[in-house]
Amino acid sequence: MKGTDLRDGAGPLGEMTADHLMENDVVYFHRETKCDLLLLSMANGSLESLPIVDEEKRLIGVVTRQDLLDALLVGRELRSLEAGRIMSSIRFVSTDCLAIKIGPVFQQTGLSQIPVVDCERRLVGIIREREFR
Repeated sequence: MKGTDLRDGAGPLGEMTADHLMENDVVYFHRETKCDLLLLSMANGSLESLPIVDEEKRLIGVVTRQDLLDALLVGRELRSLEAGRIMSSIRFVSTDCLAIKIGPVFQQTGLSQIPVVDCERRLVGIIREREFR
């Protein structure tokens, strides 16, 4: 959650939006990124998924730990496998999405983080499930 929002009068949770709750520092990759690098980034950052974006930073998918595990289980070589070959579609929210609508997305999907996009679907942040505990 942004560090100053609550002190700066963002208001009760019912009035807050994704923009208030998101972290701006998001680790993301492109479809051409090799999956061994994704695995290393997940392990180093204790992340369960990584957003995949296009050249304009528009969200196009996500690679999850499960996607990588599935690739390994069928014998794929992560050093040569590109993210775009295994990425999944993902739920995301816009910056103006009300916080009260974000909590149910976590409950329904089991995701631990949800990407936040602007009006042109460019990745601008991430909301972590721990903000709703």
